[in-house]
Amino acid sequence: MHYYILIYLNQTRLFMQITKILGIIVVYWLSVACSPRLSSKIILFQEIKKAAEASNIKRLKKMIVSYDVAKPKMNLQDAMITGIQENYENDNFAYSVEALDVLINDYVEEFEPIGEEMFKESYKKFNFGSIEKLKDLKREDVYVMKKDLAKVIVFKQNNQFKLFFWENLTDLAKK
Repeated sequence: MHYYILIYLNQTRLFMQITKILGIIVVYWLSVACSPRLSSKIILFQEIKKAAEASNIKRLKKMIVSYDVAKPKMNLQDAMITGIQENYENDNFAYSVEALDVLINDYVEEFEPIGEEMFKESYKKFNFGSIEKLKDLKREDVYVMKKDLAKVIVFKQNNQFKLFFWENLTDLAKK
């Protein structure tokens, strides 16, 4: 009888060890498989926040895509940075620290690859093909987060995310 109890206890310990090892493997796999995409976006927005708080234009320019728009004639990067510096409250380039915090904490997981129709419309509207650094832009490298009136678009270039555009970002903080 004691022999069977010892065998049962040894099997139970072995099962527990195997379960523990499998649990560690699953957690590791999930962190490796999921976190680079998510953490890269979180890091981008955290760095934008730090640069904005420090009024570090040079750092902001490294994180925001530079792009000239024909109508109205302007550089999108400059307009984004002006919106950040002047805390625009509504519409295109709207910015607040609170809204960026809400984006980081609540909505960064909601970024999805851009839909085909929206990509075609944006490609045509912004004329991506005419810009050397954007002409090879693929749909799977463009991510969008839309929540009510707020919309944020980021590009993945060289395994790093860069902000392309946001509008009505401050609406995220109004909820």
